[in-house]
Amino acid sequence: MTVPAWRQLRAGLLERITSGEYGPGVLIPSANELVSESGWSGNAVRRVVAGLRYEGWVVTSGGRGS
Repeated sequence: MTVPAWRQLRAGLLERITSGEYGPGVLIPSANELVSESGWSGNAVRRVVAGLRYEGWVVTSGGRGS
């Protein structure tokens, strides 16, 4: 069974967060950078980041990023 792209992206970002690569106060790459890095659609990237924000893994700050 194929794992959907958004789940792969979510798992990758969550791994980076829990491993400490993206620790508190560290900005994750922008949606455009994640699209370039992963090749996934911008919509999928934005939905994954929004989901992580909803779950409390990511905090956004207007004009500064996530």
